[in-house]
Amino acid sequence: MNATINALNFMKKAHKGQKRRTGEPFWTHPFETMRMLDRDEKDARIVALLHDVCEDTPHWPEFVCQTLELSQNIEDALVAITHRENEDYFDYINRVKQNSLATKVKRMDLLHNMRTAKPHTKVKYQKALTILEK
Repeated sequence: MNATINALNFMKKAHKGQKRRTGEPFWTHPFETMRMLDRDEKDARIVALLHDVCEDTPHWPEFVCQTLELSQNIEDALVAITHRENEDYFDYINRVKQNSLATKVKRMDLLHNMRTAKPHTKVKYQKALTILEK
């Protein structure tokens, strides 16, 4: 099986039973984030599938990448895109910006989240997008 399919299966299992605020299964968000990326951006698509696993499940980037036999490039992006507990949101966004692969995925993540976000959250996401695009 290829790495993208393995990442999809891992992500769906990791998020099993979790729901989005909209009520749909949580796994639909990383899947849609992945779909927003070009097909030839294989590493970015894998990071998109896995980007919330390390925040919303007990799995760490190192474990995920070792289990799925993913590259150091993907692991570095997963570490960068994982929002740490008690980390200021905009400090987090500035940390994401230090990794180009994480930045590419985070932009798509924010765009997808803005589709269903509450107005005050949309403002925060728009500010984050502006930081990432500078």
